[in-house]
Amino acid sequence: MTDIHVTATTAEKIAHLHALGYLDVSPIPPPRLIAHPIGEPVDFFDVARDAGMKIVVSLHSPPDIRIFAGSGDFKAVRPGLVSYCIGEDNLPAEGRERSREIMRRLAYSFHDWAAREIVARYHRDLKRGSAF
Repeated sequence: MTDIHVTATTAEKIAHLHALGYLDVSPIPPPRLIAHPIGEPVDFFDVARDAGMKIVVSLHSPPDIRIFAGSGDFKAVRPGLVSYCIGEDNLPAEGRERSREIMRRLAYSFHDWAAREIVARYHRDLKRGSAF
């Protein structure tokens, strides 16, 4: 009798990691530049807490995050301030998944330092608590 080892497909592995709480690592298109920010401001620390992530950074000035009706991501750069504008069409409707997607976009599309640190810590904590 031959021993056959069945391995999970990449899609199955990704689905398993997502079920454990890991953020999606699929590529996100980079934001387009605009002259002025659009959308309603949301608090960075509230988003991180709502996503179930520990605040592991100290910031004098948290990122300016805006959610607008529409699709796409935009970055408004002005002297001394950068605004991250995220289209609502790109986000889950509500709750923890919405906040996690905002953090994912901040970390991996906008390359925001604070978001990357928080998301990295979140993933390290998940890994320590799992069987990986």
